[in-house]
Amino acid sequence: MRDAASAGALHNPFLPTCAPLLSARAAAEAQRLSPGALQGVPDDAIIRALVAWSQLFGSVSFELFGHFVGVVENAGAIFDQAVTEVCAFIGISMPEDL
Repeated sequence: MRDAASAGALHNPFLPTCAPLLSARAAAEAQRLSPGALQGVPDDAIIRALVAWSQLFGSVSFELFGHFVGVVENAGAIFDQAVTEVCAFIGISMPEDL
């Protein structure tokens, strides 16, 4: 995240405009995290990264504990798409060849 932000490769994804980008409490949490490994990363991107991390963790857990069995035939394809989706949510573009 920090490398993407400093390289100018982190952009705001499409988000509905019906609510503020961050609540005051989420912004405070992002500011608490920012001085460490996420220094220089915008507050909204920090929160999106945490949400994305939890989403990917859930996808990995689904695969490890067999929750995709009987539901999808190609769990790898679903996971690859999940990575693409959360990267778009964070604001990082994925390379075309993935």
